[in-house]
Amino acid sequence: MVFACLLFPLFPSVGLALDFQVCNGCHEGSLEKEYGRINQHSPFALQHCDECHAAKTPDSLRAKTAGKNSSAPSQDRRKITWQQDSVMAATEHCFVLPRDKVGSALIVEAQSLTGEFSRQEIAVPSLAGLPEIPDSGQPPLLSGVKVLNVRRGVFLSATIGWQTDTLTDAKVSYGPQGEGLTQTSRPSSRFGRRHEVVLYELEPDRTYRFQAVSRDLFGRSQTSEPAEFSTSQPVTTPLPAPSSSSWDEAAMTSHFSRLGKDYLLQLDLGRPAAVYVGWRGPVREQAVPAAQGGTIEAHAGLSSEAVISMEACRNCHQNQSAITHPVNIYPNPGMTIPPEYPTLPDGRITCNSCHESHSSDYEYLTRKPGKRELCVGCHQDML
Repeated sequence: MVFACLLFPLFPSVGLALDFQVCNGCHEGSLEKEYGRINQHSPFALQHCDECHAAKTPDSLRAKTAGKNSSAPSQDRRKITWQQDSVMAATEHCFVLPRDKVGSALIVEAQSLTGEFSRQEIAVPSLAGLPEIPDSGQPPLLSGVKVLNVRRGVFLSATIGWQTDTLTDAKVSYGPQGEGLTQTSRPSSRFGRRHEVVLYELEPDRTYRFQAVSRDLFGRSQTSEPAEFSTSQPVTTPLPAPSSSSWDEAAMTSHFSRLGKDYLLQLDLGRPAAVYVGWRGPVREQAVPAAQGGTIEAHAGLSSEAVISMEACRNCHQNQSAITHPVNIYPNPGMTIPPEYPTLPDGRITCNSCHESHSSDYEYLTRKPGKRELCVGCHQDML
């Protein structure tokens, strides 16, 4: 998706009608390097600066910015130490929390399939007064193991799904046919009864064998029978449609139990969401702050930062809005945004985070030469 220009430095006269054809009178020096690039944004090449820099703020953006999507300020989130997470969207999530790392309250943040955030602060009860999790003495039973998706997108990946009769974690052992199950999926701290594991580092046109592995709360593991999939044959399972209803924070309930010397936190949600669990502490600086080196600065009297970096783009690129990376959202907890990927000052991701505004040496005005290089800048877990 190609999109709008970066904002110029401040104009002195903001209430007057502006002649955008003479912008170069002030900005030619700072824009000189842009003219020699291979691909140029059409409004920039034609000096139609007003197409992006004089766009109006639509009512829909005002409502969205004032709503749930903006309920997690980046400065506040930096005060949270995230301990456990589940990137799988589900209605049930359980986490084992060591007693010596849990304070008096936990912060639980859920992110729905539509990108909305819900946050609750949960008081932590005394461990001594909690009921102990019973042990059935039996290993978990796995069922319904199947390949949900084999996709050729930015990354070649496969998603394996299954169910268990009790709370377990989930991992997959896999490898190319004839080479053994030498690879293991990324570890997960989540316990649940429905599981989905995404496999990366796959080669094209290969057959892979795999086994699902689930370990219960008491350390007993069960492994499925071997199965296989081919990366030369895409498999697609319809994904659940995101709910159009507004996010209901009251729909998330929590329950604590005791597991030996540790806590077991069970979260139940009204609709599928990824979940992150942490606690408040002093401000913790990121290795590379989200807005460092790329914060968008507004031209006084012209369009807002959010309009120029998102809504102005949609004026021309309406047909691509459904297939691009979500915008007007915060990065996942613990994610470090590279300095060359600009965000809004509060850390929200925009079109400008992935695409240059005036010109680029790469197709679609991206900030990196290819989709893989662009995505792994933030999504290191996909490597």
